[in-house]
Amino acid sequence: LQDLNWTTFSKFSNNLFAFLFEVGKMDLSVGRLYEGHINALLLIDNYGNLKQKERYFKEASDGKLFGVWNTENPKEGLRINVDDISKTYKLKGSKTFCSGALNIDRPIVTAQTENGVQMVVLDLDKEHSLKEDWSQWDPVGMRPSVSCRIDFTAMIIAEDNFLGEANDYYKEPFFSWGAVRFSTVQLGGAQKIANVMLEHLQKIHRSKNPHQQFRIGKIAILMQTAQLWMERAHRIENSIECVIPADQKINFANMMRTLTLDLCEEIILLSEKAVGIQGIMKNHPMERPIRDLRVYLKQAGPDDTLAHIGNYIDKRSIYD
Repeated sequence: LQDLNWTTFSKFSNNLFAFLFEVGKMDLSVGRLYEGHINALLLIDNYGNLKQKERYFKEASDGKLFGVWNTENPKEGLRINVDDISKTYKLKGSKTFCSGALNIDRPIVTAQTENGVQMVVLDLDKEHSLKEDWSQWDPVGMRPSVSCRIDFTAMIIAEDNFLGEANDYYKEPFFSWGAVRFSTVQLGGAQKIANVMLEHLQKIHRSKNPHQQFRIGKIAILMQTAQLWMERAHRIENSIECVIPADQKINFANMMRTLTLDLCEEIILLSEKAVGIQGIMKNHPMERPIRDLRVYLKQAGPDDTLAHIGNYIDKRSIYD
């Protein structure tokens, strides 16, 4: 991850989406971790106070890794309890799918309080009692993202660790817009698969076959579609055209996430047909990125996301 801090970023420093796409093309697990790192810094920029921004941005520039851990089992969800005697805050409960595990120095976790869900920035380089629980992490792909379960029970935190106010994490359109960033990483993975497929066909002198050229052409159109969506996301993010209303921004994020899922699955299918049985051999360069992308695409609530798009269009009674 730290190798990416300058070599890759300097080339795409003016376009976050182009950067995330390139990282996803390199390695989807690294892309997942780096997107989480950026997400955390954006949350700090949005909701942190001046002291927190000065501290955490300095730490990030010094090489500290950040992340966001929100997923949990409802039966053992993370809570913040107040000790009335010592006047301290203690965590109770755990988080699942903690990408990066204890390699992350400053994860932002969400925890339940009497007032709602509170973001907390944890100082894990000072905490040596936490254990990584791998019992719920044994996927076929994205294994290097090391997204294990971590129990934070009895960990003491200070009020200075609180980020923003209760329920800030779910504020829109910031919350939904995060889907645009992870979709971009996934599209980078799709490009990697497409590149490997084409290299394979050229190496065995099959790229001129008309059936294979059909697949190559179809994938080219799909990836051009992906590029157009990423360019549009960049323009919205930076208000290049105009500032769009929050509801339109949320709908765009939902549409891009849905399109990315369909597009990536079609590229996987076309690439597997093009390469055949060799593509699923462990020593083939296409096998791992396909496994990783299939796992990474399993984001929660795809049907709800599509239903939200339909509901949005229905309310407006127009496609625009």
